[in-house]
This record gives sequence, C-alpha cells and structure tokens, in this order.
Amino acid sequence: MNLRSMNGIRRRDRTMVFRLSQDEYESLLAATSESGGRSISDFIRTAVLATVESGLDHKSTPGRLRELEQRVRKLETAYLGLLKEGA
Repeated sequence: MNLRSMNGIRRRDRTMVFRLSQDEYESLLAATSESGGRSISDFIRTAVLATVESGLDHKSTPGRLRELEQRVRKLETAYLGLLKEGA
C-alpha cells in the first residue's frame, strides 16, 4: 500500500539500522557532500533504491567481475576462432 500524505509525497514510516566503521562513515559523508545530497540518509536511500530498481542481482562485486572476465575470455576465443577461419 502506498500511503501518501496530503502533499502527494510517499510517507516514510520504516527505519533501517546498520553499523559502520568510522572509515565507512567518513566515506559516506564525503560521497554525500560530493553528490550534493541533502543528508546521509537521503544519499543511502537513493543509492539502495537505485540498485533495487535496476534489477541487479545481489552478487558481490568480485563475483560480478569474475563473471565478466569469463565472458570476455569466451568472446576473445570466439573472435580469434573467426579470425583463423577467415585467414
């Protein structure tokens, strides 16, 4: 159910809590400032929802990189095979 206030903005009535190291917190502060975000909360909400809405799976970045490397290797092999056939 999308409850909206009288001004048409979706009401946010849920809270998420997670812990950060001091370095992680400072990185988020810097990223929020660099992006022009209003607050860390707004910055994190936007980033998380963008990830969810983009339909990305929840694999780790190293896992995604390994998968991309494998796909590139397959493409290189196929390309070299085509070159040999044409030579």
